[in-house]
Amino acid sequence: MAIIKHNIVELDYLKELNTLLHSTDFPWYYVHTSAHLDDDTSIDYQFSFFHMLVEDGDTERSPYYQDFKLLINSCIEKSQFEGMRLDRARLGLFTKAGKPQVQLPHVDKFDKPHKSIVFYINESDGPTYIYKQKNRLDKYEKHKHYDVDLISPFRQNSMVCFDGFDFHSSSSPVNHNTRVCLNINLVW
Repeated sequence: MAIIKHNIVELDYLKELNTLLHSTDFPWYYVHTSAHLDDDTSIDYQFSFFHMLVEDGDTERSPYYQDFKLLINSCIEKSQFEGMRLDRARLGLFTKAGKPQVQLPHVDKFDKPHKSIVFYINESDGPTYIYKQKNRLDKYEKHKHYDVDLISPFRQNSMVCFDGFDFHSSSSPVNHNTRVCLNINLVW
């Protein structure tokens, strides 16, 4: 069951992160789909930008990791996913769409049981959708239909925590220029 939590870090710290993330010095990388690279690219607004902070446990992939370490640790602590360790931390940025646009349902990892956290960094819109359908271990299975279990509104300094095998989707903002979040995956 997904849980939404608010007021994760101090707002001054979050303001510093937003200044960094929206500066021309911060490197964002384009990807044609926010889900899996083999997904249909003909659907409008499936693209996004990302920045990998940590991957495969303790492999720091970014010189900016230390700037986000407090945020990552605060999210993990307040998630109440006890006894788990960081496996991946990835920043995601979506740009304004002319209409509501939900990305394709996906799971972040399918090779091991995990928990997921999506933290909302900036003031924006574009909710996260959590679906009732689950993925199985070791095989990525797309479904023909997805039933919404929870819609998590995009609210700055909030996060949604859920089982990593729950299919989920982000969505593009309609009323704000960017939607920036931190995706965290935890393993045992």
